[in-house]
Amino acid sequence: MTAECLKTLVRRLSGLSGIFQSFEHISTEYATINLLNAWSEYCGDLLVYSYNGGFITTTGTPVAPRPPKSKEQIAQELRARFGRGRGSWHPSWHSPDQFRNFARHLSLQNQRELVAAMGSNINPVVDVRVLRNFFAHKGQNTYQQVCDKVGPVNPVQYVQDYIGAARRWENWIFNFSTTAVATLE
Repeated sequence: MTAECLKTLVRRLSGLSGIFQSFEHISTEYATINLLNAWSEYCGDLLVYSYNGGFITTTGTPVAPRPPKSKEQIAQELRARFGRGRGSWHPSWHSPDQFRNFARHLSLQNQRELVAAMGSNINPVVDVRVLRNFFAHKGQNTYQQVCDKVGPVNPVQYVQDYIGAARRWENWIFNFSTTAVATLE
């Protein structure tokens, strides 16, 4: 299952590379939104897989099986614990802080390894989330959040800028992939 989740993530990230490369304003926005969506889906699947157990991590740590739960069952459990009084709350699977809280609440046997990988300094989720929110909900408030995080920039240009020999979005994809591999240990 985890290998399948990782393959799905890599396939989605590879597809987004082509969209980012078009350099079109709308394509950059679309790809950034979908980049966070792909990462969030992977994180949710990883929590479910880790909860259900029945595997050995790549470092040899056995994770005992439990009676299986679906992603929706786990989301309902998390909603009951963390979403009290917030209407249509749904888990932000991609948030390192929420991921840590979810892993702790679900008593994941491999939570230490997962939380370390998800909270690593190469995980670009914070930058991507701020830009994704601006692209999805354009307004002064979301632009101010971009400015607070990365400075007063043209958000599309920021995503397309070079960092060394690679564009920022290429670094994001590489770092999400590296973080995903680290979650398997």
